[in-house]
Amino acid sequence: MSKEGFSISLVNPHAPGLDVVQKIGVAITALAFLSISIGALGPANNDPSFYFWTGIVGSLVGLSIYMLRTFLTRPAGIQNNHVFSSSLTNRGVLGWAFGIFLTGFYILLYWGNDISHYLGGDDFWGGAAIVTMFSPLSQGIFGTNADEWFLYSFIYTVSVLIMGVRAIIKYRHSNYQIVR
Repeated sequence: MSKEGFSISLVNPHAPGLDVVQKIGVAITALAFLSISIGALGPANNDPSFYFWTGIVGSLVGLSIYMLRTFLTRPAGIQNNHVFSSSLTNRGVLGWAFGIFLTGFYILLYWGNDISHYLGGDDFWGGAAIVTMFSPLSQGIFGTNADEWFLYSFIYTVSVLIMGVRAIIKYRHSNYQIVR
């Protein structure tokens, strides 16, 4: 194989790159996730509400910027551009890493306290801190502190809402898809 046809890139080298606005959206989202991580694992374990709200608002703003810029600049309709050659969606390194991360997150979320008991300490991995970060929202909605089920429900609901907005923007030409 010639050097021109060989690439060790994790993604398709011929796929179009991100423009400046999309990169800003991705950067805001990354900073939001960093804020959530600091609130869950850092010195803010006693009062993580600032980091929680910064993370939630930041991720919604960043993802909105990215999605609006990505899909409103394209024509409406079904487009599977580079989906089958992306490392995230085509059994690539990023897809495997993301799958392992999600699986590990849910294992630690639901069985973390049992695991930490065997590893020598209460809340060894910081899972209770992540759940505690969502207590301000749970207090506002239900009047009780958050638990694992609230966290799972929140993540699931936000994911469905984000993907629903993405579908409405992507398939804005079809009334059926918008109503669905």
